[in-house]
Amino acid sequence: MIPRTKAELLEHNLSNRIIMGYNDQLQLGVGWHALEFGLPQPSRWSRKIALAYLTPLTPDRRLVFYVKLATINSIADRRMTAKEMNLRVTINGKELIDIAVTTDQFHYLVAEFDRRLLKGSRVCEVALESERTIVPNDYLGNGDLRDVAFRISSLGLENWTILSAIQMAENRKLRKLKNHLYLMS
Repeated sequence: MIPRTKAELLEHNLSNRIIMGYNDQLQLGVGWHALEFGLPQPSRWSRKIALAYLTPLTPDRRLVFYVKLATINSIADRRMTAKEMNLRVTINGKELIDIAVTTDQFHYLVAEFDRRLLKGSRVCEVALESERTIVPNDYLGNGDLRDVAFRISSLGLENWTILSAIQMAENRKLRKLKNHLYLMS
């Protein structure tokens, strides 16, 4: 995983989604830890800022960005004082999500947006940012000195119809959080 220019990325057949352990190597930029094969699916921990590159494949105007994530709460104990992590997501520098995430189970965070936000980009740089990171060793005494923010198993750009199919296939409920933001759990 190395930083890439958009021109270099266009030489490859990028996808509109990243599934950790499947097609993540080429599409991830800086800010990611090594792949972990834990349950329920492979995932990577992000650092304070993590970059990913996606290609919007659908011509639909109504798009959604989704990220399937969990927080450090899933490995930390009660000594942890701050139980939420703030997640900010930008696409090509435009803010899409800014919300506090408290879940320690994998859930989909979904943001609906208008395709015009992409301004015709064939490669979109997605930045996932947290206001802080946590060192697991500080809470677990396990020797893990990595700085981690979010545990992510997949992310992508889809049309609303595909999102509905994911929702039905995984028997999940879509709950509106605010304006254009939903939690699918």
